[in-house]
Amino acid sequence: MEPQYYSSAPADFADDESNSDSLLLQYPQVNVLNIAINLGYRMSPKFGLGFNIDALGFSFGGKQTGFYINGSVGQAATAKPTSFNILLVGNNDHGSLNSEFYIRYFFKEKLAVKVAYQYLFTEYKTDTKVQQLPKANDRFRNKPVYLVLGLPNNFES
Repeated sequence: MEPQYYSSAPADFADDESNSDSLLLQYPQVNVLNIAINLGYRMSPKFGLGFNIDALGFSFGGKQTGFYINGSVGQAATAKPTSFNILLVGNNDHGSLNSEFYIRYFFKEKLAVKVAYQYLFTEYKTDTKVQQLPKANDRFRNKPVYLVLGLPNNFES
């Protein structure tokens, strides 16, 4: 695993890059147990589309020392995964959440390939509010985007 940068998570920080600082973690690992919303629609015998998104849950994982970065200034910081996860839409989300938008092509009734666009937000909380400007903050989020190709295992009948 390679080091990951986490940016200031609160919406008013994330929406304005000039307010965002970073937390660099060497070996991030967030374990998540969430309740998801899943919706799909078979548009024709050959095509289906849908999405799934985490709504509510919990994260856990070990504490680790990282490096808080504010411009060219930095300091050591201890962080652990944010415990409570809740979907509040976009940068208002809290915690670690996964979402996926997909389209499926059915070769046969129960054999398809799925192409998906996936967002995986993971969030860490520092032991102290390391960021002080424009206001105190202790939450930092990593937001990678993935392109997924696969054979779904939950076919409709």
